Amino acid sequence: MDNTHTTNPILPAPGVCRNPAINTEASRTAGPGRQNDDASANRAMLALVRGEASENSRRGKALLRCRTPLLMGTFNANTLRTEYSAAECEQRRCDAGIEILGVQEHRIVLPDPNNIEYRTIGSGFFVISSAWRNQQQASVGGVGLMLGKKAKKALLDVKRISDRI
Repeated sequence: MDNTHTTNPILPAPGVCRNPAINTEASRTAGPGRQNDDASANRAMLALVRGEASENSRRGKALLRCRTPLLMGTFNANTLRTEYSAAECEQRRCDAGIEILGVQEHRIVLPDPNNIEYRTIGSGFFVISSAWRNQQQASVGGVGLMLGKKAKKALLDVKRISDRI
């Protein structure tokens, strides 16, 4: 039988605290083998854990102050040419609590394909970049954003970069 002692690679080295989460409030001083336990280094993280606002969230010009989770999503619509299908998509966005919904393949062709159109649908707001016509004159593509009230209020600018962006 071999009496050599090998260390377990999962356990910390000797002298290192095995569970730094135990009694962290009582031991704020950094001892040997313990790192990042200084109260000033962890003050911001403690404030977030306790639900307190950080210094950055108190700015007067914050775009969105997310006290609740901000839900975003994408949707390949296949077509939203009819008012009914666009209204149904908007209703589903509201029901799911999604604030920003990226929509692709809406197939709505605008009179000027280089412009962006803004539409109000129900309680939401739809920003549309035009689809285009293929060789068979069928509409193809088109991207847009369905925005809730908070996202619409925070919207600063919409810029068309290409047919797809």
